[in-house]
Amino acid sequence: MKKSFLRHNWKIPIIVSMLSILILIAVYYYLNYRDTQALQSYEEAEQLAMLGDYEQALSKLNTAINYKNNFPYAKDARQLMEYVLSFQPKLEAVQISTSENNFESAFSTIYTIEKKLNLYMGTFAETMQTKIKQLKTDTQIEQLHYQFENKPTMDQLKTLIWEAEAIDDERAELLAKEASDKFISEIYQEATKLLERHQFNSAISLIDDAFIYLDSSDTLLNLQSTIQKEKVAFESYQQQLIQHATDISENDTKSNKQNALKVKESNIVTKDNQVIVTGKLLSTATVPIHSIKINYAIYDNKKKIVSNQVYLEPDQLYPNEEGKFEFIHFDIDLKKIESKALTLSIEEIKWYID
Repeated sequence: MKKSFLRHNWKIPIIVSMLSILILIAVYYYLNYRDTQALQSYEEAEQLAMLGDYEQALSKLNTAINYKNNFPYAKDARQLMEYVLSFQPKLEAVQISTSENNFESAFSTIYTIEKKLNLYMGTFAETMQTKIKQLKTDTQIEQLHYQFENKPTMDQLKTLIWEAEAIDDERAELLAKEASDKFISEIYQEATKLLERHQFNSAISLIDDAFIYLDSSDTLLNLQSTIQKEKVAFESYQQQLIQHATDISENDTKSNKQNALKVKESNIVTKDNQVIVTGKLLSTATVPIHSIKINYAIYDNKKKIVSNQVYLEPDQLYPNEEGKFEFIHFDIDLKKIESKALTLSIEEIKWYID
């Protein structure tokens, strides 16, 4: 009897072992299935997040964590997604504040979002950081446009140029160019006034200071050269005239004094809120002439609305050489112009003889 029992029960350990192996295999495939589903849900969440569907992405992350609770990447991503969803209404508030020119409030909200967002890592986090950075850039450009359109002072223009040039954006580059043009125009007018009062050193210093904020300006360089030469001419013109009088004929002297230049072109055009004056002069003198100043006036019908003076470029012309002049007016309100077209009148041209 005992031998019969032993003979039949040697199979029990084998059966138990086989059942254990089957259970382990089943558990392995079950856990592997859950891992696979968790990873699939996580990857789908990434794709949805990159497409901007944050709510569906959050749902997929919850599914991934349900499949695999010990999934730290999914938990970190869920925390980020919850934060992204929480600041969406704040982004709308930024847009509203910007449209109302309340830039302080807009930047305060952006900086708060950006500070916390920078704590996260990963592809999606970098995408959101880039999006917030772009929003900050857009807001900065809107603020600079607002400042530029509200008649900035000379000092405000300097700051505006610097800030616009510091932004890596094509719109900011265009704004910096427009602000620089206006700054150049105002410096040109102020330096010309100083020149008329024979304050040569002050005019030169004003232009030198302007180049701290400008990369370059042929217009101001030319004016500065003209001022320097007028300074010398102002101090020694009479003596130079006597010395040159012996070298040229009486007729040439009279012609060079009175009829040394011919107007080849004079144009006036309007663009946006700007009035642009341009022209060309031809030297008919027999000797070099320099410091050529054009006094002109702009008329609306027969009514003079503004007068100005501008210097020819280059500042010295040899016989039969042409020079050009250009000036951009920001001080003319085109809405108040009665006629359809403005007219330009060259009132007087002055020059010096070498």
